[in-house]
Parts: sequence; C-alpha cells; structure tokens
Amino acid sequence: MKKIANLVLVLLVSVSFVSTLFVGPVSGAENITLRFWATASSTRDRGRRIVWQNFEKENPGVKVDFEGIPWDKFTEKVLTSSVTGTLPDAVRYGFVARFASKGLVMPLEEFIEGPDGIDPNEYLDGVFPNPSILWDGKIHALPHAWGMYPAVAYNRDILKEVGVDPPTTWKEIRAAAKKLTKKAPDGEVIRYGMQMSGYNMVINGFVGTNGGTFTDVVGQGATKATYSAPENVEGFQFLADMVKDGYLLILRGELEAKNFIEGKAAMWFLGSTDANRIKPEIYPELNWGITRCPVPEGKPIVVPAGYHDAAYIFNGTKYPELAWKLVKAYSWKEGNSLVWIHKFGSMPPFKDVLDENTLNGYYYPFQVESHLRQMMEIAINYPSIARGPDRWHLRGSEIQNLELGQYDLILAGEKSVKDALEYLDRKVGEML
Repeated sequence: MKKIANLVLVLLVSVSFVSTLFVGPVSGAENITLRFWATASSTRDRGRRIVWQNFEKENPGVKVDFEGIPWDKFTEKVLTSSVTGTLPDAVRYGFVARFASKGLVMPLEEFIEGPDGIDPNEYLDGVFPNPSILWDGKIHALPHAWGMYPAVAYNRDILKEVGVDPPTTWKEIRAAAKKLTKKAPDGEVIRYGMQMSGYNMVINGFVGTNGGTFTDVVGQGATKATYSAPENVEGFQFLADMVKDGYLLILRGELEAKNFIEGKAAMWFLGSTDANRIKPEIYPELNWGITRCPVPEGKPIVVPAGYHDAAYIFNGTKYPELAWKLVKAYSWKEGNSLVWIHKFGSMPPFKDVLDENTLNGYYYPFQVESHLRQMMEIAINYPSIARGPDRWHLRGSEIQNLELGQYDLILAGEKSVKDALEYLDRKVGEML
C-alpha cells in the first residue's frame, strides 16, 4: 500500500507540474511588456497614464513601458535604434513615411479592417487617409491630431472700430489688412493689419487654397517638384506683395502673441496650436475670434491643415496584435482626447467632437470653450488639405531648410518669386 501511495503522490505532482507548464499560454497574454515612445510632454503625461491604466486593465498581463522623447531628437533616435535593434513596439510621433520608406513600419490595413478595427468614416474630411500616413499606397499610421495651418485670429474690437468683417477671400483679406493698418504721420507703422506666424506654413496654406502642390504626387512616390507651377507662383506673389506694401508683418517667436495681445496687429495668421498662447482664461480682456484661411474668389473652400502626428507600429514587434490595440487605445477617440485635452489648439481629428450626445466626456472643453469650438466648427465644416513634402519625404528636414531659405529671399525682396520657386524645383527635384 505504501508503494501505491507513493506512486499516486508522484503522479499527482507530475500532473501538477505539467499543468503549470501549459496553463500559462492557454490563459492568454501574461507578463508581456509593450514599449511605446511619444514626444516628451509633461502636460500630456496625466492623460497618458490614464490611457496606459485602461489598456492594462483591458489586457491582463500586459504592461506598457512608456518613454518620452524630445521632438528634435526623435528621428535620430528611431534611426539609431533601428540599427541597434532596440526600436519599441509602437510610437506616436510623425513623419511615418520617412521610416516606412526604410521598411521599419508595419502596414495597418489588416488591423483597420479586422474584427478589432476602426471606422475610417469617423475621421474629419481629409484626415484619413492623408499623405502623411501613406507609403507605397498603404496606410501605415493612425492620425493623432488635427490643426489649422494657418487659421486667422482677429481682434473683434479693432475690426468693429474700423468697420471690417472677418475676411473669407483673398480680395477681402488684402482690403481688410490695408484698412486695418495704421501709420503715424512720419510713416511708422503703429498697427499692422496682419501679422504672420511661421510663414512657411502660411505660404503652404496659400498655395494649397489656390489649388497648388509642390510635387507631382502628394504623398509618397513623388518624382517631380512643381514649386513653380502657376498656382504656386500666384499664391507666393500675393503674400510677397502684402509684405512689400506694408500690410503684413512677419514675426517669429514670442513677439507674435505679444503684438496681437497689445493690439499692434489686428489679425494674426497662425497655426491653431498658437491659440494656446492667447487663451481667454489667461487674457480675458482680449476680445478675439478665429476663422478659416481665406481662399481665392471662385475656388473651393479648403482648410490647410497639419496632421502628420500619428501612431504606428514598428515591424520588429513580437506582438503585432497587442501593438495595434495599444496604438488604437492611444489614437482612437477616448485616448486621443485624453492626451490632447492638455494641448488646446490641436484637436481630436473626429467628426463627433461637437456632438452633444457623444459618449466621450473628454470632448466637453471643445464644446464649451469658445476658441476651441470655433476651430472645431471649421474642422468639421470644411475639407482639409495636407502640407508639403517636408512632412512626408525621407529628406523632409533638408527640403524644409531649402524652402525657408528661398521664402526668406522672396519676402525680403531679394529674389523674385519665379526665380526662387524654379530654384526649389531643381534642388528638391534632385532629392525626389
């Protein structure tokens, strides 16, 4: 009997040991860590923590290891890590085509259309797909933000005093800027009708509203630079003339907000993220509104937009399905609004943000704060268009530096519009 008892005990221990070996994998994902990078921002970390907590609760046994990377170090870190084999599972950054062109990023169609997919129709018009998330004809990322580039902020009190309505066309904005510009007897400008913030994006916007593009293909695979196309020349010349005539001031840095707050500029062409610098709760005495970028008479209404920020998955991940769930948790509606709620100016890129019946309570600030609501109304009511190749080409940073150099020469009156744009055709064309 003692031998039988010992045999039974050995069998029980063996069964228990085998069960221990096989129960883990059958029970689902356990002790998995997903690495996720995004741009460093302490203002967004509180929202991120909620996203991670919710994701880990819905996926037991899976942990998120998050690292914030400075924006200006991100591209270098990705490329370096691709060589050393230390890329994370997924990121929220931008410029996905730069990395997809190197074979580093996973196409997402299979996940988007799968059982745990998303409905692309819920994005704002023009956001999905857009050139910044495409490579080789395939979608490689989920858009994470929408922002006007440019928008037009205007001082309501000054416009009312002078008898000017917020302009909606090129003709109107030139007439308004001329009327709003105020000069001293000696010719010194006391108040500019318009000032410009980050003029490279404003020029891109004016080209876009005129129907122009900088390459023969918008997005991946461009083979020819088209900077000197007639629509582009017309858009650049319009702005160059405004500068030459003294109606438009070009500023960079903190002076932009200061000038507008102090009434030294009646209108401010700005990216919608700049609206954060003149929040009504910070400057309650500043009576301002915001409107879309004006378009040429007779042209379709479009809104120049920036939405290259996106979330995507690197090919080296061992857990593609979980990485997709993490990307979706971060960039789809609740996670998206949780993160961006701390950076007013960039908005969630979805159609239902102003829907009072939405179940997403994190949209509430966009519905009740006047400047956020005005921007979201523009986003919802008009189709947006993408920016130039600096946002999607592998050598985008070099392209942008070339562009800015020529824009400087144009607006300083040191080079004609045609000569500068033909120069860009040659130089950027060599990169394409």
